[in-house]
Amino acid sequence: MSNFEEFLIEFEKYLEKKYWNFKKYEIDNYFLYDIEETLVIQIEKKEEFSREHIICRELLNLKNEKDYNCPDIKIKPFC
Repeated sequence: MSNFEEFLIEFEKYLEKKYWNFKKYEIDNYFLYDIEETLVIQIEKKEEFSREHIICRELLNLKNEKDYNCPDIKIKPFC
């Protein structure tokens, strides 16, 4: 199992531990996570210079527009 697959598994466990509903979509080389219909996270794997990189981006965050608070989602960058 690659680091990327392990990261996705741990990320999903984290979401489940918080009892957050999420939908996972696979699009080409990346995954989109729709969390509580409030937060959209893109996670992708890239390989450059013989290294695997995991890139996480917050694409949409509606937490200010709803009564939902998710400040404790923390994705730390790592390679």
